[in-house]
Amino acid sequence: MIDIHCHILPGLDDGAPDIDTSILMAEIAAESGVTDIIATPHTNQAGRFENYASPATDAVFSALCGEIASREIPVRLHPGMEVYGSGMVPEMLRDGKLVTLAGSRYFLIEFGFRDDPDRMEGILDGLLEAGVVPVVAHPERYELIQDHPNRLFRWASRGILLQSNKGSFTGFFGRKPRELAFAMAARGLTAFVASDAHGWEHRTPALDGVEEILTLEFSGETAKRLLYDNPLKVLRDEPVRYGNIRPFR
Repeated sequence: MIDIHCHILPGLDDGAPDIDTSILMAEIAAESGVTDIIATPHTNQAGRFENYASPATDAVFSALCGEIASREIPVRLHPGMEVYGSGMVPEMLRDGKLVTLAGSRYFLIEFGFRDDPDRMEGILDGLLEAGVVPVVAHPERYELIQDHPNRLFRWASRGILLQSNKGSFTGFFGRKPRELAFAMAARGLTAFVASDAHGWEHRTPALDGVEEILTLEFSGETAKRLLYDNPLKVLRDEPVRYGNIRPFR
């Protein structure tokens, strides 16, 4: 399996606080069947987690890659970011301050949990105009999207990709995110499921549990598509396309 959203880089955000935690996370991921992880520290959170593209963030990434290799943990790390959606994001992308997932056309973006869907859509429009494919992180957790889920159908119809968290399927984030995550998957609106891991004890990078849930509730083919096939297309910078998608009623 391939995890496209994971806060494994040490000391950059509210994920792994140190390299020892990062190593534990890599081991847990490998034991669960994960072969590749895109490291996605929170970025563009002003005054909190900025983490723009720089030699300093590159050095943290390279150091962790070296440590994983030296310990012979069978996980490959790839660079990325989870970018907070402000109005300046398209411009910052063009200026080279932000990076895509594994150097691909795919760009992971998150929004505030009570953000205005119209504002979200304006930023997504700007990213499409900038020539990248937006991947919206955990839309099932956004409160106003929960109230108006057909926004997701509209976005997916335009080629915007939706990434759900494994914790939404397990109920970790509560009833509403769980219900919407399942409803999205049932309608073909989910492009990826990822760990959004922040540590090794609670929000971990193990994906075998959600693989089992997806297999039992939908099919083995669905689990493979969301946890391996589509993420592999990101690593290869190949087109990710939805199949038959259905709106909410």
